[in-house]
Amino acid sequence: MTTLHVAYLDKFIPSFIALMRSNCPDGQHYFTYGAMGDYPYEEGKDSTHIEKSTSALSTIRKRYIPLLLKMYKADKIILHGLFDFNLIVVLFLNPLLLKKVHWVIWGGDLYSTLSPGCSLVDRFRFYIRKKTIQRFGFLISYIDKDIELARKVFGAKGKRLECLMYASNVYKEQDVFSEKTSFVNIQLGNSSDPSNYHISTLEKISNFISDEVIVHIPLSYGDDDNAKKVSEYVAKSHPKNVKCLHEFMSLEDYLSFLGGIDIAIFNHDRQQAMGNTITLLGLGKTIYLRPGTAQWELFSKQGIVVRSIDDFDMSLLTDAEKDSNMKLIKSLYSTEKLILQYKQIF
Repeated sequence: MTTLHVAYLDKFIPSFIALMRSNCPDGQHYFTYGAMGDYPYEEGKDSTHIEKSTSALSTIRKRYIPLLLKMYKADKIILHGLFDFNLIVVLFLNPLLLKKVHWVIWGGDLYSTLSPGCSLVDRFRFYIRKKTIQRFGFLISYIDKDIELARKVFGAKGKRLECLMYASNVYKEQDVFSEKTSFVNIQLGNSSDPSNYHISTLEKISNFISDEVIVHIPLSYGDDDNAKKVSEYVAKSHPKNVKCLHEFMSLEDYLSFLGGIDIAIFNHDRQQAMGNTITLLGLGKTIYLRPGTAQWELFSKQGIVVRSIDDFDMSLLTDAEKDSNMKLIKSLYSTEKLILQYKQIF
């Protein structure tokens, strides 16, 4: 039984490959493309990597033809995200492959394409995407609402497989050192992507920003134009008590940063920042989310206590809520559970 993993290189992929090689080494092959320098992993006999090509013809010859041959040979195809429209076209034109496709839904690949758009080209692309997704054999996610949207919008008929998907979505027990401060430290968002709604959220909580409060805004990756816009707004409106974080932190430094956070606000209108949220909940931190989102519904269903951004009042979790959240996170979001889920899929 051979399983082919297809992924455009992203921050989740190198650690995923390492985890699978350690725990599910047999029958896996990893076909990646994109800039290896951005997200490097150790290449081996079980992997194929294709760098970016300079022309469309070269991309077809070097990327899609070898990939198509490997997909026909594989027993199972795992698509890690569905952002590559050219790949969708390849699958659309090869319907015999679709029953063995397992779509790992990232969120952005679902929410960014929920409507067909206005132009003829947009409607055509939506039609191709919809007809392809409808015939996928399997949908992989741990978030109910993502599966519901895939079925409602694209008519997806594939069998749902429960899986935490990546190591970033599991809680890892570790000692996190952070200095105690006299301030209330608030994290706003997880990146410079506009979906964090940085400025409108700052306006919503502005009455609570004081000399005893520091708001930290991670802007080291995402949308550079939005990062500049947020920084300019902060410089004018909250120069003393809001810090824009432009430098990329190592994992150790970032965990230390999270350890010092008292409150985190993730005002996304779709599933996002799950790794941050799970880690912070496991550390006993207070999280404010937008009600009605996929992550709000997920945590509510699991009995994990989160607060509503609509009712933001700086209140922290009680000790009982904190202890309950930490126990639930460690039980529901473990590395052992992730490995077992993938073994069941393979």
